[in-house]
Parts: sequence; C-alpha cells; structure tokens
Amino acid sequence: MKYLTFADLFESDSQPVFTLSLEELLQFGLMEDVIYAKSTREKTKILMDYIEGQLFTDILGRARVQDVDALARMVVYIAKNTGRDLSVRELAQVARINQRTAQRYSELLQDAGMVVLVPALIASAAGDNTNAANSSINSDGASSDKRSDFSNMAGGNRLAKNVGGKLKYYFTDVGIRNALMDDFRSPNERLDNGRLWENFIVQERLKILKDKIILGLVELNFWRNYSNQHIDYIEVHNPAAASTSAAADPPIRQINAYEIRWLPQQTLMLPKKFRSLYPEAKFRIVTPLDYADFLN
Repeated sequence: MKYLTFADLFESDSQPVFTLSLEELLQFGLMEDVIYAKSTREKTKILMDYIEGQLFTDILGRARVQDVDALARMVVYIAKNTGRDLSVRELAQVARINQRTAQRYSELLQDAGMVVLVPALIASAAGDNTNAANSSINSDGASSDKRSDFSNMAGGNRLAKNVGGKLKYYFTDVGIRNALMDDFRSPNERLDNGRLWENFIVQERLKILKDKIILGLVELNFWRNYSNQHIDYIEVHNPAAASTSAAADPPIRQINAYEIRWLPQQTLMLPKKFRSLYPEAKFRIVTPLDYADFLN
C-alpha cells in the first residue's frame, strides 16, 4: 500500500491537487487509494479491508501467532494510547500475555509497517544523547535490529534513568489508527483529537526524514522526567554522522523540540530542566494554524 505525503497534495506552485480539508486527512489518512476514493463509505471500506488483510492475514500468515485475540487487544490499546509512552509490561498486562510475547507482537507490528517506535531522549553525563543507531530499546534494555524502513528508525537511547524503559508508539497512517478504533468521526467530535493530531504530525515528519533517520543523521525522541515534565516530540540532527573524517571541530548537533497541540490557544514553554540539559535546543509549538510549512 502506497502512502502519499502532505507535500504530494500540492503542486509546485503550492496549489492544491486535492480539495481535502485537514479534518478529512485526520479522519482517513494519506493512503493513496484512500485519497483517490470518492466517498466516505469507499474510504472507510478501503481502510477496514486493509486492517483485516494486514493484521489478520499478512501478520498472522507470516508469524506463528497463537492468540489472535491478544494481538488484537494489544494493537487496539496502542491505537487508543497513541503518543503516550508505553512499556512492554503494560502492553503484556492489557493483552493478557507474557512480556516476551508482547515484545514479539510489537516487532511484528513494526515489521508490517504499521507502527513506529520513538524512544526517550536521555542525557549522558556529558550532556549528550546516547545513540544506538537503527535500534530500539525494549523494557528489558535489549536492542532489536532494524527490520524495515519504518521499523525502529527512530534510534534508541540506552541509559539507566530512562523513565521505565518506555517508548511512544505511532501509526504510520492515522487512517490505520482510526480503522483499528472503528472511529472515523471528525476530530472536532472526538475526545482524542490531541493524540490524533500528534500521530498525524509525527507520521508526516517520518516521511520527510526517513532517509536521514536510516543514515543516522536524525534521531526522533520524546522527553519526560520523573517530575512528569515532558516534550511531545524531538528531532536531534547529527551532521557529524555524515562526516567520514575525524575533524578537530565536528559539526554541532541541533536539537529541535516540539509541542504538538490541537488547541492553538495553549501557551507553552520549555521545561526549565530540559532547558538546563539542552540550552542549545530550539522550541516550537505545532498547531492546526501553523503546521503546513513543517510538513513541506
């Protein structure tokens, strides 16, 4: 299944190719077949058929999943908690399976290109981020190799003070998320519009940064401390990763921190602790009023 990008919706002169509102994009996502579908009913059918095929045919056909109901419970729980940091232990409890099986199911979802995991940004003693390129960290601290272009692209950060070893799960398309929840209502009619909006922004940034992430030039993270201060989404740009020589003064990394908010009137500032750890960080709030340049 091919996905379009937000930029694909516009021609070179910034004129829209498709007359789609932001609300429609958040309802049905950016699968190519969905974008070209002419009716709401047709869009819904395409997405529901895709879920049935991807989750219950492709994944189950390729893997020895003994408890189909457990996998379904787990993936629906992830959909309802998109953007919230989750541990394998929590997923195992919800699905009523052991942690090893929950970890395996998580990997299956990544292999299928259904979800992407984003780890926490952790400061080392020197104030730098610990980078384990092309791997993600599970709740037991073990790493797993990159399995596909979207699998584990975000990199991993391994340090003891990671808050509970948790990861954020994002779906590669909000249409998939909504199909799993069987909820295609307008975001203005939903209580989870903040989570929906965050998934949409992150999924589109993943498409833009995909090649750089795979090369280790960019890492995606979130940040939370034990006082529950947090940053929704962080991009760590590592220009030094592109260098093939040991320069005396390697390029300085850039940390861009983002709060992703559905309600534009919210006023937010970087937490003082984050600012003290990363004084060079840039900060932006992404809302429905000013997101277009961020996705082009």
